[in-house]
Amino acid sequence: MFDSLKEELIPETLLSKIYTAIMVLLWFSWISISIEEFVREGNTDSFYWSLIGWPLLTFYFTPVFQKIVLGSDVKNYKEEVILDSKLSHAGFLVLLFIPFIGPLIALTGVYKNFKRRRKYFDDLKNKKASLINSIENYNFSSYLADKKAKLQNEVQKSDYSRIERLENSFEKLKSKDRKIKKIERIRKISESLGIIEKKDLDLEDLSLEVIEEKLQEETVNRDRWLINNSEEIQSFVKKFGKGNFDRREKLRKVLNQEYGFELDSAEIKAIVTQKYDKEAYKEFKQSLEKCNPENEEEILESFVKEYGKGNKEQKKYLKRYTEIENIETRIDIKYNEVNQKEELEEFKKSLKTELDKEPSLILNSEDHLDWEELETMDGLEFESYIADLFEAKDYSAKVTKGAGDQGADIVAEKGLEKVVIQAKRYSGKVSNSAVQEVVASKDHYSADRGIVITNSKFTSSAKELANSNEIELWDGDKLKRQIKRYLN
Repeated sequence: MFDSLKEELIPETLLSKIYTAIMVLLWFSWISISIEEFVREGNTDSFYWSLIGWPLLTFYFTPVFQKIVLGSDVKNYKEEVILDSKLSHAGFLVLLFIPFIGPLIALTGVYKNFKRRRKYFDDLKNKKASLINSIENYNFSSYLADKKAKLQNEVQKSDYSRIERLENSFEKLKSKDRKIKKIERIRKISESLGIIEKKDLDLEDLSLEVIEEKLQEETVNRDRWLINNSEEIQSFVKKFGKGNFDRREKLRKVLNQEYGFELDSAEIKAIVTQKYDKEAYKEFKQSLEKCNPENEEEILESFVKEYGKGNKEQKKYLKRYTEIENIETRIDIKYNEVNQKEELEEFKKSLKTELDKEPSLILNSEDHLDWEELETMDGLEFESYIADLFEAKDYSAKVTKGAGDQGADIVAEKGLEKVVIQAKRYSGKVSNSAVQEVVASKDHYSADRGIVITNSKFTSSAKELANSNEIELWDGDKLKRQIKRYLN
């Protein structure tokens, strides 16, 4: 029975060739579809399977391939390979149907690719219909009416392969339209407020560069007017400085209600920053000019006396105020000079003490008593004393009183400047943990300066950390000088 089945079902050489030819055609059709899918979507699975996996699986089991491998024709193949046993009969039946697996897999792959390809074109068809509808319903500015009509016509006539490119064109046109409408809105409000004279908007050239240039021009005029005339911005900067995001958002809503400019978050931040910078520089300039400095050395001395080594913002203002080269180095040199000068002045004063004055009176002088009292103060008393010192320096100083202070014992303000202070009355050296606390509090309070003040000294690691974070350190010697200058 099985022998007759073998004779009937084992293909002859011609049938094998036909079979193989069909397989090759199917293979190439699948490869072509897979290559297209690979190029379009980057799908490698189908591509690799069609190129390598499927032909290996199929041709390995076809009689023609078996004939080449075994070096025998089909008839000899029966005799050499298939043994006359129940096992060989079962193996023969399995082997017989294996060649049909290749075409089945190939047809499945071709069908799947066909479905995927059809879905792809259906999606493009839907995209085209959606794009036509979107362009029709979008309310473009009158300046872009011709471009809208041109795009509509182009989409209607286009084939599916150009839809994605036309979608990009539509997005670019919308971007232009938003900018033009913003220009028109700002110009209309600016004209009503008297910021600019009434005149027609010149937009003959609709290139993106020209539109952005016009928008920039209108925005600069608007921002300049708000910075110079808005009481709301003036009050905001005076009270909050640059403020945080939530406060700026509230200000943005107030201004949009008041003037109708429809400012966004980035614009209100830029306006507040410009206003703060303007006011802070004005205040900085006034503080420098108290002593009427006439040359670079006097300017530097005035800066150091007012701000110490200063922070980044103060150094930036100094660079704007004067064209001093190597400003960082010059500040450090002048800072040391001023400190040495103050120390010499204090020493000189101490030498003028009356020689016939009783030693007890010298020891119990006001300065000495103040420092002795300071040495015996508890933490809160020391903080209050430092707050009084800053009050004497024309700051408005407030002790935070412990809980929830976020690392700041005192918050002092003068004009637009805000300073956070960590006060440490220690018998030993102050470590870098105090510096870390004031660094954190500086960010929390949005402060311009951070200072750690002690009656003692600082460790070397505290000095390094303070230097890298622009935190000022007042040790006992500097504190004495400040007390004598402002409290005695």
